[in-house]
Amino acid sequence: MIKQLEPSEFTAAAEVIRASFATVADDLGLTEENCPRYVGFVITPERLQTQHGWGWHIFGFYDNGRLIGYASVSKEDEGVYELHNLAVLPEFRHMGYGRQLVDFCVETVIESGGSKVNISIVEENIILKNWYIDYGFIHTGTKRFDHLSFTVGYMEIALDAKDVPPQEGGTIITHISDFDEYKRLGEPEKTEKSGIWQTAIGLQQVDGLTPSDYLIKAAKQNIEGELTIYEVQERLNDYYKAKPDRTADDRTEEADKVSSRIAEILSERTFSFSPAEYITLHKRLFTGIYQFAGKIRDYNISKEEWVLNGNTVYYASAYSIRATLDYDFEQERSFVYKGLDKEQIVEHIAKFVSGLWQIHVFGEGNTRTTAVFTIKYLRSIGFTVTNDLFAGHSWYFRNALVRANYNDYKNNIYSTLEYLKRFFENLLFSESHLLKNRDMLVPIISRIDVPVKAGNVPVNDKNVPIKVPVTRRTQIIKKLSSDPGLTSGELAAMFSVSEKTIKRDFAALKNDGKIMRVGSDKKGLWEIIE
Repeated sequence: MIKQLEPSEFTAAAEVIRASFATVADDLGLTEENCPRYVGFVITPERLQTQHGWGWHIFGFYDNGRLIGYASVSKEDEGVYELHNLAVLPEFRHMGYGRQLVDFCVETVIESGGSKVNISIVEENIILKNWYIDYGFIHTGTKRFDHLSFTVGYMEIALDAKDVPPQEGGTIITHISDFDEYKRLGEPEKTEKSGIWQTAIGLQQVDGLTPSDYLIKAAKQNIEGELTIYEVQERLNDYYKAKPDRTADDRTEEADKVSSRIAEILSERTFSFSPAEYITLHKRLFTGIYQFAGKIRDYNISKEEWVLNGNTVYYASAYSIRATLDYDFEQERSFVYKGLDKEQIVEHIAKFVSGLWQIHVFGEGNTRTTAVFTIKYLRSIGFTVTNDLFAGHSWYFRNALVRANYNDYKNNIYSTLEYLKRFFENLLFSESHLLKNRDMLVPIISRIDVPVKAGNVPVNDKNVPIKVPVTRRTQIIKKLSSDPGLTSGELAAMFSVSEKTIKRDFAALKNDGKIMRVGSDKKGLWEIIE
């Protein structure tokens, strides 16, 4: 969870910065003697307090109540902002937290009317430099200072008016805008195709996925008429067959293939309003990606949500999914729109879509399936649905669905259609509401611990992603009790996390004296310590 820090949290923030910057100092041989003004040596709570007084936006990343990341942003000129002191504790790196912090800062700049973000780095830190380049920053120059023993490198990123969500790669901004040139040319067929591709790619944001440059090139060839959509998909299949060495947590193939399938489906002039269509749509999107593609989940799930500060929406019980799905479709099929005004139409559509999403029919891919189905349905009943809104605001769409289905009466938080209605008013009636993800953040409260009941989880099904981050280590112990031969890779697939995360869980559980390894790493078994 990312939040703006209060002065009372500056002591912990300074410790995070020092610990994070210390690894760079060690790698480059920086000491307080040869580089006394290096940030990692001079940062203090008092300095952060001064920066706070200057009006800087100061953010922290919390994980299970612990501050593990930091970043700040300051306004330097009209439209120009500076990103300062991005830091993540060493043991929490390579998990996407740094990217989320940068995303959050970029969104802050956009909401403040900024158009460019600058950053200064240690030029000799090649890994960090390349990380920023991968994000979308460009290198603009270097400078030496007498009081520093390293070279200062300067980078910048130009921003468009997109609403950058806090949990997605920055390169997605560039990918979406790659197709704007076709709209400027004004050729109807190319304009339509480019809009479809923008939506297809933009919808990957809901799961923090970024398509490859290879997909972008192929999509442009499709828009130009050089490739059919089926030839694009064949090329993607060949491309990924030739890349067998991908890591388990690399989901670029998913982003590429699902984008191409969304583009195909949105190009079709066919549709049937039925549960079968909805389920088939999921199967078409995710065949070869998830083993449960097109299958109704038979286990219960919970998911940490950024907009809820780590809490979860309550999804439909696995036992009632089919009945609930059939009921919602039947109610919508019999609904009469005749005589409704704009506000009534929007409210009804928002209720139907949010209810459909809340069922969470599938183990994964629910938001993308619901979005594509919604576009097709609204077009089938006569609405002109442009692709731009889903392309640029898909993360807002997901967060609005979450807020439409979340209640915490004890803390005076209630489900609301307000944000989803803004989205649909913009989509269907060309309103111009500002769609800001941070408007939807609930106040910080205690997390809700929602364990998965063993009776609702299929036994020995190692392909089902069970998302219960709050109690993951408890669930790991239960899994190992049933199957002590489970590997970190198998558990990573079950919990939809990286293998490194599971290995870190193993280490923590061993340190806590809860599990031990018997035998070799490859052929041994896990033993639960009572």
